[in-house]
Amino acid sequence: MGEHLMKIQKNDQSSTEARLLKLKSQLAASKRRPILFVGSGISQRYVNMPNWNQLIQELFDRIKTPHPFEYYMQREKQDLIKVAEKLVNFYSNYYWKEKVKKQSPKELYASGNPKDVFLKYEISKIILEHFEQFDSGKSVYREELQALRGITPQLFITTNYDNFLENQFPKYTPNISSEGIIAGEQSDSFSILKIHGSVEQYKSIVIDKNDYDTFNENQLYIVSKLITYLVDYPVIFIGYSANDPDIRRVLSSVKKIQKKNSSSPVMQNMWFIDWAGKISETELQPDVKYLALDGTESIGVNYLKLTSFTELFEVLHQETVDVDALKTLQHTIYQIVKSSSITKLDIDVANIDYLKNPDEFLQLLTKKDVFLNLAQMADPDQLAATFVLTPTQLAKAVFGSEGNWQMVNRFIDEVATQIGLNIRKNNNPYHVNLSGTSRYSTAAVDLLKTLRDGKTVVLDPTSTVTPFHMAE
Repeated sequence: MGEHLMKIQKNDQSSTEARLLKLKSQLAASKRRPILFVGSGISQRYVNMPNWNQLIQELFDRIKTPHPFEYYMQREKQDLIKVAEKLVNFYSNYYWKEKVKKQSPKELYASGNPKDVFLKYEISKIILEHFEQFDSGKSVYREELQALRGITPQLFITTNYDNFLENQFPKYTPNISSEGIIAGEQSDSFSILKIHGSVEQYKSIVIDKNDYDTFNENQLYIVSKLITYLVDYPVIFIGYSANDPDIRRVLSSVKKIQKKNSSSPVMQNMWFIDWAGKISETELQPDVKYLALDGTESIGVNYLKLTSFTELFEVLHQETVDVDALKTLQHTIYQIVKSSSITKLDIDVANIDYLKNPDEFLQLLTKKDVFLNLAQMADPDQLAATFVLTPTQLAKAVFGSEGNWQMVNRFIDEVATQIGLNIRKNNNPYHVNLSGTSRYSTAAVDLLKTLRDGKTVVLDPTSTVTPFHMAE
């Protein structure tokens, strides 16, 4: 590698185990939970989601366009952002056809919407259709998924639009769009930062040139806000290719900020995880991988190539904590610190790591007998018999044949403030998370129908028989 010297190892089992041991030791020494950057490769692996190229091609296949996908790829020199720009007009024209308009949500046609709203809505439909087929219990990657759900990272950061991470980690709070992340006041710990938007809010999806221009303007601010995480915490990149433009942009921003503090070309706290269906025993791979940035610059990160992620997730497993309890604690600390601030300045991160004795404090607060999840039942058979409805089945029971899980999730989020509980965010008489999959009880149908009809209810969380009653 010319300017850099790096250690090359034969790719045998012992070298892989040595690197995993190095990662495990690094986690233990840092006394911190890792930050996971999750790319489209993860959703492709577990949910069979299309990659970006495949998504754009599917969008071309769904409607009649003047020319096929390949024509625009040639004209735009494989620039998918420019190709997506073409789709904005095509989908705007398509959705304004009278027949299509009658079958589409009225909200799409609001005068204040930008033209690309139709393309983004179609993208959300494609992703939701793929996700409807996902069942972690029947997946060929069941073992990996079980190991994945056993980790409790400090934070997820993803460029994926889908809800795979929310599905597997229901206690983590989604934070959608770069603007929302910048505007957020509290710590982002135990969150899923969806920096390219989400199908839950399809208008937030980053897809065309205007979206990327806005995102690129915000990128340095996002990295600046998260710099403590990106520099001081173990950071794992998984599901990305080495030349992914999103990773290059993030690392370029990190390097600009880090230059003031270190001249080292290697970020020792960062790990790039690669996957291959088969790895030859004679294949040589570096301990450090240098990723190209802007111009002639590069940055080094620890490198690990695997054929299965099970061992990786087992290494990332740390002592279980009650995520809900820690989020509540951090919110309380944030409010105390903010209210005690002499200058009344906003505080970006008020984290329990900054307490005088964080190790002892965390050790006390994360004891399993200190925080109890009172809504959790121990008998899986009892759970399965009580919570019989999938999100889609719940949606159809509440909204009829037109209902879908996106609609019911949005409605649950909308009424959460009204009833004082977001029923899909934790285990309760209406909802439970079984092996990473949401299931609902018939009580949830009754509750949501009542709220759908505009009636006021009062929850009774102590009862599993009559968990709510009509307000007087």
